[in-house]
Amino acid sequence: MQEPATTWLEREIREQPSCLGALIESFLQRSLGTASEGLRLERVAPHAWSRSERTGSLGEIRLLGCGTAFHAAELGAMMFEHIAGVPARAEMATSFDPRRTLLGPQDRVVALSQSGESSDTLRALRAVRELGCTTLALTSNGDSSLARGAHASLDTKAGRERAIPSTKGFTGLVLALYLLALDERRSQSGDEPQPSELAAIAEFPARVSQTLEACSEIGIDPAPFLGAQSAFFLGDAFELAIAREGALKLAETALLPSSSYPSAEIRHGPLALVCGTTPVILSACQRDRLEQHAQLACELASLDAPLLVITTHEASEAWPRACTVYCIPPAPAPLDALLAVVPLQLLALRVGRARGCDVDRPRNLSKSVRVE
Repeated sequence: MQEPATTWLEREIREQPSCLGALIESFLQRSLGTASEGLRLERVAPHAWSRSERTGSLGEIRLLGCGTAFHAAELGAMMFEHIAGVPARAEMATSFDPRRTLLGPQDRVVALSQSGESSDTLRALRAVRELGCTTLALTSNGDSSLARGAHASLDTKAGRERAIPSTKGFTGLVLALYLLALDERRSQSGDEPQPSELAAIAEFPARVSQTLEACSEIGIDPAPFLGAQSAFFLGDAFELAIAREGALKLAETALLPSSSYPSAEIRHGPLALVCGTTPVILSACQRDRLEQHAQLACELASLDAPLLVITTHEASEAWPRACTVYCIPPAPAPLDALLAVVPLQLLALRVGRARGCDVDRPRNLSKSVRVE
């Protein structure tokens, strides 16, 4: 049995199953039949943003965000391309320059912000509207400046976050983007979501609950991070954005410098920094890369680096004995990658506590950056 949450950050991590369930319930309709046959995905994209409502040549989808919202945007861009076959690109709102972009009326822009009040994202939104782009705000604050300033908005149902490090806000943004990508595919080709996809969506909040329970039972040991000067997060494809989010969470919550790389990229320079006091966290949920990830894990273990592997593969023989393995419930991509962020959130929480940090109010940070 879990003890009561003692911080807002822990409380919001634990609220994720209910928040994600509320988002899913707003679009997933059930009728009589089996668990998968009785499911149907309602229209997700707001009418003002839907591609099916537009005429003329159609361009790309650009996703804009800052910090955690940018990592969600990176995942969203991959989902639009892999699921819907639509050209998409994520861009940091902080560095968006309308003078150096080819965006125009044929393009659509998704602006992401948990609070909906980030000045950098609002500035970028105003700029793309002046370029004639159709805009969609993705936020959990339907009355925010971002929601009011876009052509259409979508509520992620995450609710207000009191802790500065975003957790439920991030998972809500990513799941909403996944639903939008499925809706976009339907708009593009007429392909309805498969029963297996709908079943995976319906089961996802329970999978998050299972992951939270599993991590609580096993426990996340903060000891390797107490004497560390830095940490590395590794992942590929969808999991690279998760690695980046994990690195940001640890940096802001535990005040520990953290970097993220594609898994094999660590051999091209950063490996020189790895030693016995450099924790490495590897997200390794892709079955087709199990052998490569296991080989890399053995290489890192030979350097005495504290190694944490997050995976859906229960085969313990695949991983070196020296590493710690957290098995999360299996789910189809990209939902498996989204599940992998939950242990990283808990890791940041527990390391931050162990290092004596205020995990709800990291120094020098505010919930919504309103200064450009």
